[in-house]
Amino acid sequence: MEFFELTEIAPELAGLSDADRKPIELFTLTWSIFECKKLDRDASIPKMEEKLAGIEIDNIIFEEALNYFKQRYFPDGQESYHFEGLNIRQSKVKARVESALCGQATDPKELLLICLIIVYRFRNNLFHGEKWVYGVKGQQENLLISVNLLERCMRLFPDGI
Repeated sequence: MEFFELTEIAPELAGLSDADRKPIELFTLTWSIFECKKLDRDASIPKMEEKLAGIEIDNIIFEEALNYFKQRYFPDGQESYHFEGLNIRQSKVKARVESALCGQATDPKELLLICLIIVYRFRNNLFHGEKWVYGVKGQQENLLISVNLLERCMRLFPDGI
């Protein structure tokens, strides 16, 4: 099946440019490899915490992603409308992410975990349809920042298989 054939099933795909579609494809593939090889085919926040517990973290690993997420979700320390779009359902996790993005967390493992939680939300929203509800157009930067972070984490995390 070719991409253009998918537009018969999901007409909204016809409006995606290559610039919109390519990051989706790259993110999907990168996440799949990350989850399989590094998270033992079991992506979850506890699994990510477990993986982070056993490694040393250098801030350079997540600095680009953290700065991007701070600007996107809490510019000038104030929540933007994008934050609710992450669709974080657990109040403790939501508070933890908010705290870190507002500069209240300093532990490198916690900050990397927060970045991975956001990437995990992108994954859930993309794979489970939330992104399709309000559109995947304009998600290129989110997805490319996420791919860069996942690639760095794949070099850092031990294999799970």
